[in-house]
Amino acid sequence: MPQRIPPAVRDHVLRNREEFAADMRLHLHRGRRFELTVTDVHTEARMVDGSESVTTSKVALPLTAEQAEALGLPEPEETGQSSWCRARGCGGASSW
Repeated sequence: MPQRIPPAVRDHVLRNREEFAADMRLHLHRGRRFELTVTDVHTEARMVDGSESVTTSKVALPLTAEQAEALGLPEPEETGQSSWCRARGCGGASSW
């Protein structure tokens, strides 16, 4: 994404929430690279439609031995807790 947005794009009047959201994303992406999956190409307008995968948060969920085995995960450490769980004082497997 270029650092300088062309005036025709930068100075247009925003008409609705979708345009406002698109404009905000455009300004947040200025001067940086990001992954975009192109879903449609508009050759005459020199534009593409696409979707961007965004990580909004990361979580760690304790798994039972059966769940870990079903996912093909390696055996747990000696203590039976992950380093993440040990650092935060988890009480072992969690029941939701």
